[in-house]
Amino acid sequence: MSSTACYFDVSAETARLFAQAGESRWTPAGDLADDDPFAPRKRLQDIAMWLTEGVGSKKRIDLFCLGVSDSMCQWLSAPSAEMNVVAAAARGKGEEWGPGAALGTIEPLTSPHQKAKRSEKQAPGRRSGTHFPVLAIHDAPARVLLDALDRDGIRVGSIVSLWHAMCRAWDESLPTERVREELKSGSDNGSTETAAASPITAILVTTDDNALVWVWSRGRQLVTGGRAALIRAEHIDQTDSTPTTPPSSPLADVCGRLALDWLTWSAQLGQTPERIIIISPDAREIATECERLWPTAPARLIPEIDPVKATIDRLSAGVPVKPEADARTCIASLTNRPGRAHRRLNQWVGVILLGVAIAIIGLGFRLHAQAGQYQQQERSFQAEIVGKLGDIDQRLARDPRPLLAIDNKINQLATTNEGFEEPALPLPILTELMRVATALQGAEGVKIERIEITETRSTLRLQIPDTVTGERVIEALRTSDGKIRWIESAGPLTGRLVLNGAWTVEEPRL
Repeated sequence: MSSTACYFDVSAETARLFAQAGESRWTPAGDLADDDPFAPRKRLQDIAMWLTEGVGSKKRIDLFCLGVSDSMCQWLSAPSAEMNVVAAAARGKGEEWGPGAALGTIEPLTSPHQKAKRSEKQAPGRRSGTHFPVLAIHDAPARVLLDALDRDGIRVGSIVSLWHAMCRAWDESLPTERVREELKSGSDNGSTETAAASPITAILVTTDDNALVWVWSRGRQLVTGGRAALIRAEHIDQTDSTPTTPPSSPLADVCGRLALDWLTWSAQLGQTPERIIIISPDAREIATECERLWPTAPARLIPEIDPVKATIDRLSAGVPVKPEADARTCIASLTNRPGRAHRRLNQWVGVILLGVAIAIIGLGFRLHAQAGQYQQQERSFQAEIVGKLGDIDQRLARDPRPLLAIDNKINQLATTNEGFEEPALPLPILTELMRVATALQGAEGVKIERIEITETRSTLRLQIPDTVTGERVIEALRTSDGKIRWIESAGPLTGRLVLNGAWTVEEPRL
């Protein structure tokens, strides 16, 4: 055996370690003291210390198997197969189950991916729900033991009950080809996924605590299981002459109880076992009783002096058991419980988050300092705006958004005003004055008495020496380009030339 396995049953006070070097068994030093409330915990710590020494440098237990003396399978009705919903429904059944309600962990024996089927129409007064078996385990001692092993640095792989180990070790049925094609490729054990078309196999094992453990398996997965104690016959006093009924066989009594349990589960599941596998030193006697009480299922006998050891050896020698999340193949809540590696990961995550928090605090201080600088710049900008806009409009100066206020003011003035009209361009007075000067440039003896050029009136009064000179001036003004048309009011014959001008500008003024 290359892997290391452990079998633990707190009620039977049994702890066994199966390693490559061989098997070792833990034996309690004595009975538990009634006056010491911490005695059970101390005993579990002793078992953890013993397992730590037995594992040695490997520091790992690949398979941890729990006895079923404190476990039971019950039929439950719940709205869904979710773990929390099942736990709540089980608490509601506490009064019906009696002492069994004190069991710790309750796991549904259904596929974790299974969805409840809902009918389109529901009968009035009928509650919708899902019916399935559940596994109830008194796992408090196992959790204490696992915590102690974790503190000692021992890693524990998959955690199964004896029922799971029996299913995975002795059941040889596999899903049909049609069902195997429908399985998800990401399942933990693709070849051992349960299948509705697979037959049910009943497996029986006798344990060291004088009990007969039975389980129903479909596709190597747990359907339901139970346990019945073998009651030994008491010694009969031969001197007593009173006629008595001959004592019944212990196997007959326990097999009768087993047949009653099987009939109950057959009524709930709607199926019965198609084959029986018996692993026990008394396999032949048990097979005889089963044939008498359950004749429809053929029995396969496997005589073993130590059925528990044979089961664990066969399971460890096969395909390695992986940690899973399906209660039909392992105790999921214990297999996936956080351990030392998870706590170390949480510690590192905490350190990383602390570093991130410190970085965020430093960034916060830096942003706070920058915010102070920005506030100072804002105050200086505000003072500058007030200084520039205060003389224009105090309301604009006090506005928190002055640019937007100015744009709004401009838009308001633009909407209330009828519009801006550009004024007319000024008349070319200087150009006309230069025109007159050019016309007088070549005339000798001409004296200017008055020259007036305005927008409304233009007058030119000259003294001329003769008529020829006057006509020459008039001709020069007439032939030159200009905007004023000069009209003669007093001719050159009088020795004085008087001209009145009129603007001829009709197009846009240049």
